[in-house]
Amino acid sequence: MNTSTRAEQVRIATRVLPILLAQPKKNAVNLIKDIQLMDADGVDLVVYPELCLTGSTCGDLFFHQVLIDATQSAIEDIVQASSTLRPTIVVGAPISYDGELVNCGVVIGQGKLLGLVPKWFAFPDGLSRESRWFSFDSETGPAKVGSYSTVMDDDKAWPVGGDTGVTFRVVVGEECLDLLSLTEDPLNVPPPLVVCPTSTPAAVGHANFRKLRTEMASGEIDAVIAVACSGGGESSTDASWDSQAFIYNRGKLLGETELYPTTAHGVTLNIARKNCSRSSKCNNSSARIRPTSADVDDWGRDDHLSTDDVNLRFPFVPLERGELESVCQEAFNIAVYGLTQRMKAMGTPNLVMGVSGGLDSTLALLVCAKAMDQLGRSRSDILAFTMPGFATSDQTKNSAITLMESLGTTAETIDIRPAATQMLVDLGHEVATGKDHYDVTFENVQAGLRTDYLFRLANYRGGIVVGTGDLSELALGWCTYGVGDHMSHYGVNAGVPKTLIAYLIRWAATQLALSGDAMSVIDTILTQEISPELVPAKPGESMQSTEENIGPYALNDFFLWKFLLGTKPSHIAQQAWAAWKDETSGEWPPDYPQQAKVSYDLDTITMWLEKFLKRFFASQFKRTCLPDGPSIFATVSLSPRGRWIMPSDVKPDTWLEELATATALKET
Repeated sequence: MNTSTRAEQVRIATRVLPILLAQPKKNAVNLIKDIQLMDADGVDLVVYPELCLTGSTCGDLFFHQVLIDATQSAIEDIVQASSTLRPTIVVGAPISYDGELVNCGVVIGQGKLLGLVPKWFAFPDGLSRESRWFSFDSETGPAKVGSYSTVMDDDKAWPVGGDTGVTFRVVVGEECLDLLSLTEDPLNVPPPLVVCPTSTPAAVGHANFRKLRTEMASGEIDAVIAVACSGGGESSTDASWDSQAFIYNRGKLLGETELYPTTAHGVTLNIARKNCSRSSKCNNSSARIRPTSADVDDWGRDDHLSTDDVNLRFPFVPLERGELESVCQEAFNIAVYGLTQRMKAMGTPNLVMGVSGGLDSTLALLVCAKAMDQLGRSRSDILAFTMPGFATSDQTKNSAITLMESLGTTAETIDIRPAATQMLVDLGHEVATGKDHYDVTFENVQAGLRTDYLFRLANYRGGIVVGTGDLSELALGWCTYGVGDHMSHYGVNAGVPKTLIAYLIRWAATQLALSGDAMSVIDTILTQEISPELVPAKPGESMQSTEENIGPYALNDFFLWKFLLGTKPSHIAQQAWAAWKDETSGEWPPDYPQQAKVSYDLDTITMWLEKFLKRFFASQFKRTCLPDGPSIFATVSLSPRGRWIMPSDVKPDTWLEELATATALKET
């Protein structure tokens, strides 16, 4: 690059590196190596994600002084290394400040700790639970990190590259971008060059939403905004992380990375100095932008009564084909990321799972296959078992075997009936004497044995059990508690609603290029009755039906979406009736089966909503001790580790009374 050109430009990089969770010293080593590469590339300013020195998913480890001390030491290492390097550096770290812990953007350059920028506020999204660990009330003042004194300040403009004459501002967390774009007098701090280290879990559609936030903010404040998002190495206990980096200039996207890369990556580009000069919009350097409670009190709530849109029968399933495929791709990637991260953390074990020939286990099997492909391992390391019981049909058993074999897994069959019979004998159960007494004990003996076999197989053959239970089942408590389908080493379907699963299976099967026989089996699975197949059908009777017991999944997913948004039960019922009262009105998702296009009257909807509320409240104890599994949707998750926190002994009476007494429940 010639001198004249170099003088007219500022080179910016937004970078995301895989991290080692709760190992700041090792993360600092990798960061320094990357900064040296940026220096060799002529970069003036480089930004890394929020809390990238520790990882943002350390949880209560943030309370441990040993982690904070190691972080301070890591910062000192970076400061020392920066003395011979050109770039100004922004990294995210937890900082002990005035007896409190603050989530900071740490600004470093030319051998100095230039400043600490606190995160403004904790966004009202329960997953992160940031206020549990971090203070958001620190006032500007002196702070000390190791032997370096500096100022904690969220208004100051910091120098870019030492001698460029350009300055920038730091905002920590993408949520602040909303306030930048929505504030009446936006970001009156020169110059319009902003870096945003952030750490927000992946969710369907969130990557586009995050970019939209940035586009709006950069256009509104006439600024260049560079964003770096957390990625590889963050815990997959309840979430996945998409690792995206991108830069906007005055509402225009200049560059971005792909989602879910597995190696160090980023966007590096030159910005004309004229774009980094003070804008006419930004002429009041004393303005401070801080959110108030009024800014966030109503975010994420849905407690209004609206019955106008009949196109929202399926809140989890987009109506436009391209958007639906995008949702499927992102949901599948989130599940695969979570599983591969868990496998890496455990030393890449084999995967052990039960395959029933139903929807949930089919999706989980496809996720396992893709995870093995990504890790460069043979699919034969998937130890897949079909375990027929007293009511298993030949159709589902054969479907399971065909799928397992077509995907190249190690496929085996274990008949659980002898063991189940012995247990029923030991229990003194009536079925052991030949009586048709098919109660919950009879069902759970089978469900429990299947999971017991899987866990012991995992012990014996060096694997982890992959759970298959989905979001809708967790909401309804439709799982056998403890040693049953409630439990696994990692639940890949935990964030996937039942109404989306068929589309996910079809999309994933196409991506994995399954054989013709396997695709034929997929067609069968997608059209068959949803059944646990635990109770034998009597001659002339149909097989056991899940939806006859707990209600149509289409309605239950609608109820779940609305309930978790805080909607009153009476409004849920009225909105559901508006959406489902006429099957000939409104749009249906792509390729939705014609025979499944049905309508429901208000009495039927209210009856199933009452059952949903009773089951949801009664089943919280099962969700309180869920195994790990990634959330898929930002607003709808049942993880007890931040997303949905609820006592296990609360009753639904208040919600049922509101539903029963509401005068709005009329078919008008």
